Amino acid sequence: MFNQKYVKRYFTIAGEICQDPYITLKGMESRTRIARSTVSRNLIEMYGARCLIGPWLSLNPHENYSQYVYVMNFSDPQYMFEGLKEFPYVRYHAFTFGEWNTIVITERLLDLSVLKGFQSAIVRREKGYTYTPPVTYTTWEECWKRVDEMVETMTLRGYTGRERPVMCWDETEWALYDAFKRNVRAKVLPIRRKLDVRHEYYARWRDDVVNHCRIHTEFYPRPVDRYTNHCLVVKTRYGKSVEEVFSLFPTTPVCVEMADWILISVKMTSHDTGRLIKMMYDMKDRGVIEDVKHAVIFKDHRL
Repeated sequence: MFNQKYVKRYFTIAGEICQDPYITLKGMESRTRIARSTVSRNLIEMYGARCLIGPWLSLNPHENYSQYVYVMNFSDPQYMFEGLKEFPYVRYHAFTFGEWNTIVITERLLDLSVLKGFQSAIVRREKGYTYTPPVTYTTWEECWKRVDEMVETMTLRGYTGRERPVMCWDETEWALYDAFKRNVRAKVLPIRRKLDVRHEYYARWRDDVVNHCRIHTEFYPRPVDRYTNHCLVVKTRYGKSVEEVFSLFPTTPVCVEMADWILISVKMTSHDTGRLIKMMYDMKDRGVIEDVKHAVIFKDHRL
């Protein structure tokens, strides 16, 4: 059972996992002075309430492997949402309400405009890196004060170019990725037995995975289902600065780089929606962003 009075302790535990996704209970006890039995019990509570998500993996762009993001409108988004569950090469899709109604992420470049009911494409870009800022312990009131200060005084910075590695995983390494992509802290032995993988092979893959993926830990002061999941598509040359603003939030934003656009998912209560909209207009007035479009994610599906 989720207990709101323990949120500060939950934050401490989530922060340790954010810093070291593979940290042991003993390691957490040593660093936090919280007993192992308490850490174990709190982790069960946090995962059960879904105020802790991950640590999960996102694939980086490679020379020979890329994913693609499509933000679109269809005449019947509910029908499209169900149909995309069986569609080849689709890794993620969402049914939304707002300035668009469908998000799709694929591992092949597809022409989705030929699908039944297609109306318009808002953005179609190659997916870049995914970012989740470190876990932050704050209140929404304090957050908005800091946001206002940062937007007024911030130095504008974009993302820097990075060299793309070559994706050379074999079938077993891809199987390990699929097994651990939702939580790298999943119990290793049952997965190794299922895949018939020796410990040394798994250990080499685990050490190498950071060369091909980013590891993300999401933390929410309340169970995640109590929040509205806002989704923003932001056009900007200053992606790093936009990410820094969202890093001030008490809930973890997920920022997906898309060339001159960023796809941002951020969860908050309906009470704070007006402040989010004000923040985006303030950023536009300051020249931090050029354009922004907004929707709310109604439901999503991830392979």
